[in-house]
Amino acid sequence: FESKTLGIFAGTTNEGLVDGDLAKAWFAQPSALAKSKTTPGRIWIIDAETSALRSSQNGKISSQIGKGLFDFGHVDGPADQALLQHPLGVIELPDGSLLIADTYNRAVRKYSPATNSVSTIARDLSEPSDLELVETKEGIKLAVVEASANRISLLPIEAGSLVQGNAMRTARPVSYTHLR
Repeated sequence: FESKTLGIFAGTTNEGLVDGDLAKAWFAQPSALAKSKTTPGRIWIIDAETSALRSSQNGKISSQIGKGLFDFGHVDGPADQALLQHPLGVIELPDGSLLIADTYNRAVRKYSPATNSVSTIARDLSEPSDLELVETKEGIKLAVVEASANRISLLPIEAGSLVQGNAMRTARPVSYTHLR
């Protein structure tokens, strides 16, 4: 990851959510990376089209949150049941937990690797698309890029609450090719 050469790190050009070896993993619009400060060798990956939080470590890709291209929603709780909707940004906090800009849920979500669970820390934002910690006179705040409002908002980093919103699954219509 820190070499000075350009090349493909992971992925096959196939679109989907497939974990495993770097060269065999499938992605669908990877949109953000965060190098872990608490777990050496781990890179956090936001994969927007699969509404997933994934990671790379020891030559493997694994999904912490996300089920596939057509599964999304706003559900908190155990990570294997939690749902995001088109997340675009991620940042690691000093305690190793992650904050996720959950764009189409209009929320900032928190993933705790220690408990393998997801909660919501802010709602009713205008398409949050990126996050950064900033130092202010009042202490550390969370800067949130609100893309559809054309602004950056400063929020306190609050404890998470649990949201049990909608879970959705969409399907592409079958396409037929007729050869003559």
